[in-house]
Amino acid sequence: MLLIITNANVSAQEELRTESNNFKHSFGVHAGAITGLGFSYRYFPEKWGFQVTGVPVFSSDNFFSSAGLSFMYKITSHHKVDLFTYLGAHHIHERDNHNYTPFPPLENPNVFTNKILNTGFGAGINIHIWEVLDLSFQAGYGVYNIINSPASNITGEIGFYYRF
Repeated sequence: MLLIITNANVSAQEELRTESNNFKHSFGVHAGAITGLGFSYRYFPEKWGFQVTGVPVFSSDNFFSSAGLSFMYKITSHHKVDLFTYLGAHHIHERDNHNYTPFPPLENPNVFTNKILNTGFGAGINIHIWEVLDLSFQAGYGVYNIINSPASNITGEIGFYYRF
């Protein structure tokens, strides 16, 4: 009888340990030409997941925003690392009001606006530094500045995440 109770207790503890290690959400900071720049949220319940990354930066004369969306597929998972692929898009919007007074003075100040759209795909690895901290490295191929003058090149991304 004692053996059955002990085995049931061990099984319950293993289930709790497995459930606690099944992190689906992550929040952190990320920098990438294809996946975005700024604060990042990841939802990775099983094999498929997504990542949303972005940041707006305001000042009296300037505006900068970065917004990225990526879809990910987990190839394999291990207690120390995860290997995955990704497909992403990153939109950048910049506006700069040149508030200077040229000679002779002009009626309207110069306003510089730039919109960039990057997209690409690649592979990545999440390294589980501690149970709840991840360091993510990604590399792939991207098409930059699709809106104005497209160019393609290799890309690299990096992120640091708290998993919960």
